[in-house]
Amino acid sequence: MKTYIIFMFGYRPLFPEKFLIENHEIEIEELDGLLKYSRGDTSKLIKKSSYSLKIIPSPAIGYGVHYLTVKFKEPVVVPPKDTFKGYVESICDIELKLGEMELDLIKPQKEKYTIHGTVDIGDISRYHLSEVYTKEPDSLCITKFILSNGSNDWKTFEKLVFPIWETIMYYSEDKAYYPTIINLTKNGTFELINTAKSPKPGLIGTKNITPVSSFLRRI
Repeated sequence: MKTYIIFMFGYRPLFPEKFLIENHEIEIEELDGLLKYSRGDTSKLIKKSSYSLKIIPSPAIGYGVHYLTVKFKEPVVVPPKDTFKGYVESICDIELKLGEMELDLIKPQKEKYTIHGTVDIGDISRYHLSEVYTKEPDSLCITKFILSNGSNDWKTFEKLVFPIWETIMYYSEDKAYYPTIINLTKNGTFELINTAKSPKPGLIGTKNITPVSSFLRRI
């Protein structure tokens, strides 16, 4: 009978064991001075060393997309000159690294894509549908956002579209977080800002430095 330790993010020493990441079974075996890493059809031999296996969240770029679209199940309406702060469930990959080398990449969710912009000049984006929450949901991956209506009219926000290419991510032992996202509307445009800032204290960043990234899109 197989016995697995349930594990998510952080460091694990390289020694023979079995553990679960989400529903993925991972086994490390010792073979004549080598270690064999196995997950499903993926297997690699590793020379024994004192290094640890680093398990961290990774942006869900899929086939190399630069944006993530999270559509709200119900649009959010914000009064003039007002803001709304909330959370959505998001998607991420799970990267297993030795040093800076990627050993394996787990994709917990089905890959879905959409077009950001028009079909002829738009960009392909990862896609996810989520409820809007006023408190942090119990989910693997979370995005905190701020909807800022700088206009003199009521505005309806239907989704977040934000840059994820090479973005920093944050994590606790059991959850992953994108940086706080600001969606600002004024004068007929939406400005989407990836602040690169942690959504709350006490989280660990996957990188040391990531520049602030933003872009404009027409309503």
